[in-house]
Amino acid sequence: MKKMYYLMLTIFIMSVADVSSQVVIGNKETPHEGALLHLEGSGSNGLLFPKVLISDLSQWSLEGTPIEGMTVYNTAQGKEGVLIWKDGKWSLGVAGNNAGIPVAGISLSATPVDLPVVFLPGESITLQAEVAPLNASDKRLLWLSSNPSIAKVDAATGKIDILRSGGMITITVKALDGSNISAHFSFRVGAKVKAGQGVDDYLIFMSHNLGADETIDPLWPAKGLNGNYYQWGRVEAIATVDTPDGIISDFQNSPSQDIREPQLLNSNADPDLLQLINTAIRTDKDPCPQGWRLPTVIEWAGVAGNNTVTYMGNWVDGSNNYTSGVKIGTDLFLPAAGMRHCGDPYAPEIPRGTLTERNYYGNYWTSYEINPGWNAALLRFTQNSLPVITTYKSQGVSVRCVIQQQ
Repeated sequence: MKKMYYLMLTIFIMSVADVSSQVVIGNKETPHEGALLHLEGSGSNGLLFPKVLISDLSQWSLEGTPIEGMTVYNTAQGKEGVLIWKDGKWSLGVAGNNAGIPVAGISLSATPVDLPVVFLPGESITLQAEVAPLNASDKRLLWLSSNPSIAKVDAATGKIDILRSGGMITITVKALDGSNISAHFSFRVGAKVKAGQGVDDYLIFMSHNLGADETIDPLWPAKGLNGNYYQWGRVEAIATVDTPDGIISDFQNSPSQDIREPQLLNSNADPDLLQLINTAIRTDKDPCPQGWRLPTVIEWAGVAGNNTVTYMGNWVDGSNNYTSGVKIGTDLFLPAAGMRHCGDPYAPEIPRGTLTERNYYGNYWTSYEINPGWNAALLRFTQNSLPVITTYKSQGVSVRCVIQQQ
């Protein structure tokens, strides 16, 4: 009999609920006309939502199928509060207010501003981000890399893995609360190159020529890798890869009396000369940015003599040819960008500033000035040799910077 009574009562309640679709709990006789469930109390009681532990607010984490409007109270540390499921994620706040307290700023782990920020292939770093204010309702962050093929970043944790040699990378961290707040961290991925026989005899180079497009692959020949052309002692570039082939009006020409032949510096140098040309001091004549400098003669010679050198391309001279260069070790490629010729006494028929030797010779300045008026040393290579020689300082050639050691 009791079972029959309960069954009848259940059917009655379900019938009433189906008819009215409204329920009132408390000391009010009729519910508000717009409410399915109306809670009415004396003012000293509240509504207790079911307590759950949800660490990842982008995941449903409950039983059943996700449904808009599901409301719970989260007990996860740092994410305590009422959660509402909306737009495929949990949002902190009260019903109808998904914004809560918005993110006003994001600060990243400090980096010295006076030093170049450089990482190498195989290295990892985890950035630390702090959201302001501390009581922001939704502190979820998304991490992004400007070039994931070079530097991959974990979207949730900010851990960066350097995969290969590259150029400038920007890591962006964005708030996911709809505030559009973001912060950025930029660095270079350099090329670590052996420069001697010792365990610690290595140099860290920029992966690209000065003035090159640092967003492209630095290990494969391309026009954008050629970069700018610099005269020794001038900080500003005299030409870019796109400068027309002909004469350059403000090109500073060599004095006509400077007719000395280029000299090889790789061998037969006395100890005093070796000491002089290995002085790694950055001066105001150096076009490299702060924290970087021109390589010394000894450094270029050490790089050429202590690595496997691969000669790439067809080595056909031409202003629109960009296939040739040398790969030194595994992480450094130097394009054969040619030079902007100074029209020296041995080639008076060449107008000053004219582009020559592109795709046939590569020329890279060293920090060594032979004397104050005339010559400087450079690394000069073609398809089968990689010597360091002297030439006129007014030649416009490539620059590849090395990090200034502290």
